[in-house]
Amino acid sequence: MIPLHELIPTGKQIVVLDTSVARNLVYTDTSATWVDIFAEMSRNDYSFSLADNAFAELVAQISSGAISTNQKILMIERLRRFLNVNLPIFLGKIDISILIGMVEPHPDWSTTNVLELSSRAWNYLTNCSITAQSNQSGVHEDLQSERQAWVSMIQNKGLTTGEPLHEYKHTQLEKVFADIDDLAPHLSPSLSIRMDLQIRLLWRQYVRSNKDVEPYDPLSSKNKNDGIDFDIYNYLLIPALIVTQDEGFFRKLKDIDSFQKQWFLKPEDLAKAWSDRTPSRARWPGT
Repeated sequence: MIPLHELIPTGKQIVVLDTSVARNLVYTDTSATWVDIFAEMSRNDYSFSLADNAFAELVAQISSGAISTNQKILMIERLRRFLNVNLPIFLGKIDISILIGMVEPHPDWSTTNVLELSSRAWNYLTNCSITAQSNQSGVHEDLQSERQAWVSMIQNKGLTTGEPLHEYKHTQLEKVFADIDDLAPHLSPSLSIRMDLQIRLLWRQYVRSNKDVEPYDPLSSKNKNDGIDFDIYNYLLIPALIVTQDEGFFRKLKDIDSFQKQWFLKPEDLAKAWSDRTPSRARWPGT
């Protein structure tokens, strides 16, 4: 297992920001109060990074003109105040699996390379501008891949059994938790604990997609970015706090019984907890 402290010092609480937090920084003339508090927190026990899909979405918005050049400059200026200078963008997916010891790193993988890629991605974000759509094809392909992966998971009819489907309790859901643990039986805490919220959310949406009346449709325009949003749940495995200003996250999680949904916070609430000397932390049950 690769020591996480090679990326982030031991004792630092990892905080990952979604797209909305960065994007909304461009819409006010004055910096939000929480930016000042995040800057203070970053000098103490917190490490702030952008999610890798936030990077991709921001590049796409800048390249299309949805975020103007002046707005981008303002956003970067405010993000610089608190983002981890060594890891401004936290790479996800395989990197997280390696860092928690779920899979062995391939020969070319190293924490040094992770830090270099994060720095290169940040430099790309700070320097990108409105360009031809074709020049950003890689970013758009990555985002579309996340959308399609989500659709494939929701449309997996192999999960359907003769037992009536229930959004929160089902023998098939219990089997999913057991099977997940078999993938990495040596992990502590177990993979099923690390993925508790992720699995429960995916199962609920799968059940809703099989409803006879008004089923959930992952292909509809209003749900087309659910796959991109779902990717951020991977950071919970580390563990990490997720900061978002997207109300959709909180609505989706409201009825799910999982200890990890408390790890989703608005920036104002995370900052207030710090100011009130009750700092938020991502902790496994029993620790």
